[in-house]
Amino acid sequence: MTEPLSSEPQKAFLNTVRAGEFRTGRVISVEGREVLVELNGFPGPGRAEGCIPHGDRTRRATGTHPKL
Repeated sequence: MTEPLSSEPQKAFLNTVRAGEFRTGRVISVEGREVLVELNGFPGPGRAEGCIPHGDRTRRATGTHPKL
């Protein structure tokens, strides 16, 4: 999967994300065993993207339902 380009404001925003937090966003693509997501809440132009590797995904119930 191609790594998304990051600017300094995007890196600073992504550094605010902490393990165990709930964040909203949308799946941009699924390629192979990785998922590329766009996180909501990025204050600047462009978008904040991140990759969820296969080992970090789960099928565990979160108690919420995705909007369809």
